[in-house]
Amino acid sequence: MLTDIPLRCTGSDACRDVHSAKNLAIRLMFDRIVRRLATSGHRVVIVGADARGQAAVMHLFNARDRGSGLIGVIDDDTFKHGKLFQGYPVLGSISDIGEIFARTAFDEILIAGDDLREAQLDSLRSFATARGLNLRQFSLDVTDISAPRGADRPTAVAFGAAALARKVPTSLGS
Repeated sequence: MLTDIPLRCTGSDACRDVHSAKNLAIRLMFDRIVRRLATSGHRVVIVGADARGQAAVMHLFNARDRGSGLIGVIDDDTFKHGKLFQGYPVLGSISDIGEIFARTAFDEILIAGDDLREAQLDSLRSFATARGLNLRQFSLDVTDISAPRGADRPTAVAFGAAALARKVPTSLGS
């Protein structure tokens, strides 16, 4: 066990460095064990550290009684890597998903972003299929139920960057 490692140092800086390294290793191991126990049920990663990702985090947080545990977020913005998003680590990019899975196995990929390229979606589909993982799309919709359905009324209004970009008027007269 790491706590049984004898410390025999002659220089005070060397002893402090060895002791700090030992404490860090113990803390990292403890954090990993606690995280595994806390999320021993259904383990989920969210793709997209943006407003929709935030909504997906809140959804999973509120649905904890169903046994889902969020282990982290995947986002292609390298500035976010290694930081926390809504209290969860940003684990890396979509292209890093194999390495992320090797470090921290998960059961489900929840896509929160609505701006993924087709190649990225294909990559996630292939990865999930090859490993028997669930792959789901998180969505926020508002459905108008006040008027009868007809050809001129959409069934749902989607919220997200791509959906809003399609609806932004190009001039004040639009």
